[in-house]
Amino acid sequence: MKIILQVLESYWPIITLSSTQKHTYSYGPQFTDQYAGLDENQPYVDDKPKYEKDKTIGKYVVVNDFKNGSQNYNSKHASLLPRMWSSEHAENYMMYSGFLDFSIKTDYQMQNDLRSVINDFKNSVANGEVDYEDYHSFLKKYGRYIDIEKPSLIKNIYYLFDYQIGYMYWRYFMWNFTGRQDDIQGKMDLHGNWISGFDSLDEYFLGISQDNLSLIHI
Repeated sequence: MKIILQVLESYWPIITLSSTQKHTYSYGPQFTDQYAGLDENQPYVDDKPKYEKDKTIGKYVVVNDFKNGSQNYNSKHASLLPRMWSSEHAENYMMYSGFLDFSIKTDYQMQNDLRSVINDFKNSVANGEVDYEDYHSFLKKYGRYIDIEKPSLIKNIYYLFDYQIGYMYWRYFMWNFTGRQDDIQGKMDLHGNWISGFDSLDEYFLGISQDNLSLIHI
């Protein structure tokens, strides 16, 4: 018993750290945080402290507390249920959020060159000359000069039910209990969907006639 208590005492800092610093996903930054820069009120936060075992006392001690060691997210781009959060999938998220609205920050509104660039870009968007990848690149480049509107809670919930549950979870579930259309992974297109074998039902969900299904696989 004494040995067990000594082991727990030695590892207690690590045990408590893992239990108290778990990430929660009910509130946090969205993918638009990458365009926004540092938070005005609290730009940095404490990072996880580093522990090492002190052999002289037989316990783990803090060797670096990493005070203000990590960049904080911008609170203006945080929300409840941030389902669209990864900076790596911005272009895909915009399929649900649409092109993000933005305006020039007050400090830069008198810069004619910047206003010209913004107006030209917005005209290109209106003319259908810009895709989501182009839009993402523009926001990354000019994010410091503009205020960007974050996706609403409604759009996050829609993404949750339509894509995360409706497309990803339900599709995998139905693969196991009905069938799989083909062996191609699929990207919300006519590949990799679940299929039941009932023509009328599959035509309703896939939006195509099952008579031509074999041609789509080629």
